[in-house]
Amino acid sequence: MTKTHTPEPWQKVCVGRFAGSTHYQAVGADSRAALSLSFDTAQSIEGHANLNRVLSCVNACAGLNPEAVPEAVKVIREIAKWLEDEKCPRCQHTCSMFVDKTGVTCLWYDLKTVLAHLKEEK
Repeated sequence: MTKTHTPEPWQKVCVGRFAGSTHYQAVGADSRAALSLSFDTAQSIEGHANLNRVLSCVNACAGLNPEAVPEAVKVIREIAKWLEDEKCPRCQHTCSMFVDKTGVTCLWYDLKTVLAHLKEEK
């Protein structure tokens, strides 16, 4: 993977409407276009969702090696599974509480929340 790419954060910019299509660019911190997308009215909802997803992923990975993200998620899942049967190293209770008496959030709960959010679960 190349180390030279448009610097984050990326933002969505509408660059115009031509021939029934709306044209957008993802513009980086250096004001250069990182990518361009066009979609017509029928594709509008899906097009916006796709572009927003790309921007979210790129901006979330700022400063990270994107090739390491799948492995990081795998490790988080393994740790969360282990914590289901063990005591939480942060709050030292069997992880079934959301917050302990001191207000410290349980590590197990934090991991489960992050994984659910990654998988878009509620």
